[in-house]
Amino acid sequence: MVEIQSEVSSPKEYDYIVIGAGSGGMGSGRRAAMFGKKVLVIENRRIGGTCVNVGCVPKKVMYNLANFLEETHLFKDYGVEGNINNFRSNLCDRHRAA
Repeated sequence: MVEIQSEVSSPKEYDYIVIGAGSGGMGSGRRAAMFGKKVLVIENRRIGGTCVNVGCVPKKVMYNLANFLEETHLFKDYGVEGNINNFRSNLCDRHRAA
């Protein structure tokens, strides 16, 4: 179970403190918890860290989308007809920012 607190109301004791809830921090904290340790994770932004939220993962999604859109002209050679005129970039932007 994960307990999320925005403010610490009273001093508490922990066996293991993780600064940063990125992939490494979450993995480290999870591992310590598996060994029965009381873990505190401190994160000032969104859980997942830079790679998951704004770095590697979104970059790969955008790269693959751009590659797909770039190569749509090849589809007609395989019997697929259509175009990308109805590509809605606002939806892409909204999901990227989520």
